[in-house]
Amino acid sequence: MSHASPSSSIGLLHYLVTWALLMVLGAASYGLASASLGEPWSMVVTLTIAAIKATLVALIFMHLLAHRGSVRVAAVAGLCFLAVL
Repeated sequence: MSHASPSSSIGLLHYLVTWALLMVLGAASYGLASASLGEPWSMVVTLTIAAIKATLVALIFMHLLAHRGSVRVAAVAGLCFLAVL
């Protein structure tokens, strides 16, 4: 019975693609700072980009995509406690 480590299920290509997406989203955030979309839309787009970046980091770099069960429950519990604050 062999147990694969979480990092073995996520290859180098996934890390590189995730890094590239984070760089593109970071550049979009930076470009959005100088663009004028109007008051409500600027905040909506900025928060959407931030949520996408946070999701990518959690799923890929924190290995939530590879783990099942209690690790995901712990991550959701942490988000719930953060929401209460």
